[in-house]
Amino acid sequence: MRAPGRLEIEHLAVGACGFHLILTYQLEPVRTPREVHFRLRGTLGDQPLDEAFVLPADRAFDFLHEVDRRLRLKGLPLAESRVFTTHADYDPFFAELQSALGRHSGDPVDLSHLD
Repeated sequence: MRAPGRLEIEHLAVGACGFHLILTYQLEPVRTPREVHFRLRGTLGDQPLDEAFVLPADRAFDFLHEVDRRLRLKGLPLAESRVFTTHADYDPFFAELQSALGRHSGDPVDLSHLD
């Protein structure tokens, strides 16, 4: 389910692999360089989930990597960790975020922001 600044996905399953996730973001308008504040809420299995993380604007395109990493740390099996597998789910969210940041494919990335 899509709304501006919000991405919601649900996978119903018996046991620990089911999830209902809502990913939202807010831009930090004052800071330079800009930052994007993400929040991942919902349930993972029968456990509540509420995680927040910040990415620099030039690395915000990598939000799915950070979501996958956090879900694995919370116990989602590696085989199930790629929850946003359908481009129709996240492409509009990604495009909206890139537009809000004024970034385009091929824009430089500060290498010090990479893990």
